[in-house]
Amino acid sequence: MKINEIFNLKEYEKAYDFISQHQNMTIKDLGNNQFQIISIPEQTQESKQQQKRIERDNLLISTDKYMLSDFPINEETKQKYKIYRQYLRDFTKQNDFYQKALKTFNEFFE
Repeated sequence: MKINEIFNLKEYEKAYDFISQHQNMTIKDLGNNQFQIISIPEQTQESKQQQKRIERDNLLISTDKYMLSDFPINEETKQKYKIYRQYLRDFTKQNDFYQKALKTFNEFFE
């Protein structure tokens, strides 16, 4: 087996074994019982940054409710969420933020 090779369903297991031993490869279904081993392109820095911003935005959205004045939360916990949300907003100001893991609320306060 090799990259860009087209094969049929009978050879699928062999192809799967091949890509399991090589990084950045997958199997593409071409239809009509035909498949192809293809390379997975390396993600660009811009793409990685965009993905990390989306992850950060989702964490901010998930904590919005804690900032509502009528949300049943004590003041100490609310202050912790404010600090955590500031961490999330500042996270992308780092030059290499896209290479780092975002912390959850509980991880941040461990």
